Amino acid sequence: MYQLQHYLEMMTDRHRMVPLEAAIRSVVRLGHTVVDLGAGTGVLTFIALKAGAAHVYAIECSPMIEVARRVARANGLDHRITFIHADARTVTLPQRVDGFIGDVRGALPLREDNIDLFETLRARWLKPGGYTVPLTDQIIVAPVSAATPRASIDGWNHPRPEADYQPAAEIASNGFQRVTFAPGDVLAEGRILGDVQYEGSNPRKLALKTSFTMAKTQTLTGLGMWFRGTLAPEISFDTSPSSPASVYGQAFFPLTTARPVIAGESIAVEVTVHRTPAQPVWGWKVSSSRGQSWQESHSTLKSLLLTTSTLEWMTGTSCPTLSEDGRVASHLLARADGNATARELAAGLVTTFPHRFRSVDDAFPTVMKVLERYASP
Repeated sequence: MYQLQHYLEMMTDRHRMVPLEAAIRSVVRLGHTVVDLGAGTGVLTFIALKAGAAHVYAIECSPMIEVARRVARANGLDHRITFIHADARTVTLPQRVDGFIGDVRGALPLREDNIDLFETLRARWLKPGGYTVPLTDQIIVAPVSAATPRASIDGWNHPRPEADYQPAAEIASNGFQRVTFAPGDVLAEGRILGDVQYEGSNPRKLALKTSFTMAKTQTLTGLGMWFRGTLAPEISFDTSPSSPASVYGQAFFPLTTARPVIAGESIAVEVTVHRTPAQPVWGWKVSSSRGQSWQESHSTLKSLLLTTSTLEWMTGTSCPTLSEDGRVASHLLARADGNATARELAAGLVTTFPHRFRSVDDAFPTVMKVLERYASP
């Protein structure tokens, strides 16, 4: 979860904020109603109001929305904002809106199920002919020579003398990292993996099969990815290594072994990303036929730490049962019907789970944790 300082970094990043503000001002008209999806501390909400919006529905699932609420109250803007502290999937609005705005990206546009969420809510609440900010993102792939990010892989080769940590290195080489590349880290001109559409539907899979000709003799350490965003007509920006550094950074998809390459050499690359319900699954394959040929194949599935129980549930060979934490949560949720206070719920936990909770004060933090996640505000 983002901390308050992270939001300040995002709000003061000019490479991010200048085009976002320009895009919002270019589409929001006097009297519009707008949804700010993932409102955070409310910066895009306040920009939309200043651009002329009559009302903004600021939706945020984290407690950070309280910062936005307090800032709005301090600035006399709270009467023009409906703050909604909830998972956006559960939200019901009283009307359709003129515009949808929200920066739901990470280092790459595909992050968890953010695109599914954007598509679902846009279809449900955006008026016909309404606008979105952003419009599209284009994902770019290029081979890179980046020494610093490799430390998280190479470092597992000899971290301690007591044991061989090669299994950890394998896990690390199948995950990607948010990094900041220097322009000189890029070994060939980038290619387009695919587009993400915020005003339309998106395929479940993007794929690229291509080859890159190395522009320099260097050490190939993996693939780099970033995006070019179109926020509104004629307003765009990109997060490439040659652009000013920003909070987005870039994504590094590593090779297991750093590979020497020479200028003019061709390497074959395949990249895929599947949008699954929980989070995107990335795959990348890199090979060279020069000299002693080599090939590496990676997938973020291989970096997931799936327990035996999780695998059995996924394959349908085992039926799950609740842990004690699950039974405690189930007990609370069944009784949170609007007729009991939080302290009364805590007293119920003491009665039902006396071996775990010694007093109401002992049980109260557990009650608050469950209520903050599941109870209606």
